[in-house]
Formats: sequence, structure tokens, C-alpha cells
Amino acid sequence: MSIPITIESILIALCISVSSFAALNIDEKNLLNGERVTLQVENQSKGIVILFLSASCGCTESHLAHLEKLNAEYKQNFKFIGILANEEEDLGEAVSFFKKKNISFPIVRNEKIALDLNATKTPSVYVLDKKLQLLYSGGISNNVDFNKSNKLYLKEVLSEIANNQPIKIKNQKVLGCSI
Repeated sequence: MSIPITIESILIALCISVSSFAALNIDEKNLLNGERVTLQVENQSKGIVILFLSASCGCTESHLAHLEKLNAEYKQNFKFIGILANEEEDLGEAVSFFKKKNISFPIVRNEKIALDLNATKTPSVYVLDKKLQLLYSGGISNNVDFNKSNKLYLKEVLSEIANNQPIKIKNQKVLGCSI
């Protein structure tokens, strides 16, 4: 028996998934400096950028300098949090890798949030507002090699939100390595 897909069923599914983001929780130790990391944002902030990353993924590595630049540019508007969600990834090697890359935003280990957000690849990004409503999900750019990218999805979305403009892109395909 097949179940017909209707606009109503799609809207119900979207409402369920959007409302479930309110239950998201991160209360972890930053692997880079030991400080506590939560999803709480400052009053002036527009939201949170959750980045699923992997030290063993070349696509993640090619995007790190760009992510670091975005973090510096939008620090007043967004809280960046890197997530290591691949439980098979060696934690010591990952911490060493991100420290060598001089990443300034926190990195935490949390496999559950990847399941909660249905994240399947690295690098991928979820931009949430202060109420944890999803604003954007998908890729950071349109190429696994950042230097060959000609579409910078995350930069465009952050710029639109920071400038109180409508978000033109809500979702894009994620290119990279499986979590």
C-alpha cells in the first residue's frame, strides 16, 4: 500500500521537524580549550551556525579557512559551533588537526545532534535563529574544493540575515564526506 504525498503531509512533516529543533541541546566541553559550549546566544545575536566537520575529510579541510573568515566577519551576529559527529573518528587526532588549523570557534563532540538534525555529511551547516528555528541547511559552497567554488551559500545566507533581508536560499545540497 502506498501513501500519497500531499501538500498537507509535507507541511505536517515540516512542522514536526521545525518544532523538534527547539529540543536541541548542546552542553559540551570545547575540545580546543575546555570551555563550556551551549546553544545559548547573546541578545544582539541573530542566531547559531552549527557546522558538522571532520578532521579526516578533505572537503572539510578545504573549507576551514573560509569558515574561519566567516566566523570573524559575523561574530557579532552569529555563534559558530563546530560538531564532530563521526563516532569512529579518532578524537585525539581531530583535536590536534583543528588546533593546528587555529580554529577560533568551539568544536564539540556530539553524535546525537547529527541524528537530531539528520546531518549525513561533512562539512554541512545548519543556521538557526535565537529560538532554534531552522533558517538554512545544506552545503557551505557548491564544490568539494573550496578554491573551485563559485557559489558561497553560507556567506550569502549570513549576509542576508545580518542585513535583515529575506533569505533567498533555505536549503542546498551538501557535498563532502559521510558522517
